[in-house]
Amino acid sequence: MLKKFINSFKRNPSSRSKVQFRNGRLVKHYQSFDVKIPDDELEELVYEPFDEALSNIDYERVSKKLWVRRELTPICHLFSLEGHGKFYDKIAPSFGFSLDFVPHISGNDVKWHRTLKSARYDMQVKTYSKCFHINKYDCKDLIKKDVSFILPRGLKMASRFCSRSNTLMSLPELFEWHKLHWKLRSNFPYEVVHHFDSPVKAFLFKKLGKDLEAKEILDIWLEEKNAMCEYPLESSIYKKLHDLLERT
Repeated sequence: MLKKFINSFKRNPSSRSKVQFRNGRLVKHYQSFDVKIPDDELEELVYEPFDEALSNIDYERVSKKLWVRRELTPICHLFSLEGHGKFYDKIAPSFGFSLDFVPHISGNDVKWHRTLKSARYDMQVKTYSKCFHINKYDCKDLIKKDVSFILPRGLKMASRFCSRSNTLMSLPELFEWHKLHWKLRSNFPYEVVHHFDSPVKAFLFKKLGKDLEAKEILDIWLEEKNAMCEYPLESSIYKKLHDLLERT
């Protein structure tokens, strides 16, 4: 039997019989490494079920892979299906929030993300555990099973995060959670990302009346941002961000 399996593998190395334990169940399937599911079929198998579930809890689909829900102004909650893997051949849920009053740097310019369609992550939680991955090269039946497993669990994780980030006063606690995550990140099935083109913490602290802390945080953020950029930030960016911070 083993010899027969090895011979079949030699004849067709792109079609491999795999037996694995995935999402709490034993799975046997055939997987092709040469042909992935077409985009229109992925839309039906993956994105439409997520769209239906998210629309039921007041999320609006603003692009193929991104959904946004407006909380009390100025907070938007975001949910997306992100590409993972070396060739982005896997899909996994992410969630987080966007703040209207926080600008972001784009090149050597300062821009805003105040509308639902322009909303972008200021803090994002990316699931990287394999049990949350949908493989574009899997067969349709397995993709359906993975979606049925991942969808309710992804929404449950997002809902918990949203309940902790639905007021401005609750957000500083999330930054402490972010620090804890980086110390203990190997124990979590997700990665917390504070997007580095957005000085979210400085503007949040200013909004909460912590003026001196906000200015200090912005100065530190600009130094770190400048050190990571290929080209130094223009002095006009420094001045513009400090002016915007003062007016927040």
